[in-house]
Amino acid sequence: MSTIGAGARHDLSDSQWKILQPLLPPPSRLGRPRTWPLRGLIDGIRHRVRGGYPWRGVPTRDGPWGRGGCPFA
Repeated sequence: MSTIGAGARHDLSDSQWKILQPLLPPPSRLGRPRTWPLRGLIDGIRHRVRGGYPWRGVPTRDGPWGRGGCPFA
């Protein structure tokens, strides 16, 4: 049996992501391409809101907390 890390246990399941993904905007043809996958960003936002701590507390697997990846920093 595989185990799930403490940071990932509340991430979106595949079935939840299948429902949410069509509701998100498609990648823009203009401007820079996305650096981070939307699923990781959403999991990071959910992790931060659930824990109630600053952006620096979001796990690094969800992208950097600074200007490089987090659209809300």
